Amino acid sequence: MRRVIRASIMFTVFFNLACVWSKAQNNQAAVQRIESLKIAYISHRLNLTPAEAEKFWPIYNQYEQELNALRRTHRQQQLNAQHLAAASDAEVNEALNDELAYEQQLVDIRKKYRQQFEQVLPPRKVALLFVAEREFTNQLINQLKERQRRKRSLQ
Repeated sequence: MRRVIRASIMFTVFFNLACVWSKAQNNQAAVQRIESLKIAYISHRLNLTPAEAEKFWPIYNQYEQELNALRRTHRQQQLNAQHLAAASDAEVNEALNDELAYEQQLVDIRKKYRQQFEQVLPPRKVALLFVAEREFTNQLINQLKERQRRKRSLQ
């Protein structure tokens, strides 16, 4: 019975996620809706107690803000394939170094917040958090691919 309930919740979350995403990819309301679905998904996967949730969510929100700020900065500075074709070897080398530095910064943020998460959650839930984030992202990507595939097949 629990599996049926869990499966129906997961289906509902991802169905809503796909609907929201397909209607307005750049719409701020859609982004907020996706964030709400992500919070619901993580809450469900971690099965947080009220006391854990009270301590966890402020830390998680800081973590997300820090990651998003880094991603925005990276996106603005990132070279694309067209720029790489016209770039000098020195510019390409610098872009590679920047990419590795970005990846290291992501790891550093995750390490920093792992320690903070472990102050309010047991290690098993901290590990499950990172798994749940990956699962959510993968489901989002798969839903987008499926919608694009269906859209192409209708054309």
